[in-house]
Amino acid sequence: MASDRQAARLTSDLGPRRTSPALLFAARWSPERVIREVAVRLRGLDQLPAGRQVELHYSRLQVEGPEGSIPRAVEIDAESIHPGGSLRIDQTPLPDDCEVIGIWFANPLATVSGEAEQGPFQTHSAQ
Repeated sequence: MASDRQAARLTSDLGPRRTSPALLFAARWSPERVIREVAVRLRGLDQLPAGRQVELHYSRLQVEGPEGSIPRAVEIDAESIHPGGSLRIDQTPLPDDCEVIGIWFANPLATVSGEAEQGPFQTHSAQ
């Protein structure tokens, strides 16, 4: 992987106004990092209360990371998502050196039907 000094050397001949972002990206890209399509699986569906449903928004994800670190599948425990809640892309259980790419990080990966629990600080309207 090219260091910042090597990246600067690659672009210094171009001058300060002609530095190409593509050159900087190419200089910092590591051949050890790969992109793989990973299946998303739900577990614990049989233990959910009757009437509660889980919607999986993405059945496959593009994951970038070192080839040996990318899992073959990502398993989501449906019971760990609260009723009315969701699991976001950035909460996907992956190794620290891997990341989901091509999807905005705040998009829901899975949502669970049901009424969300109210916290102690929520107020109710007067009737």
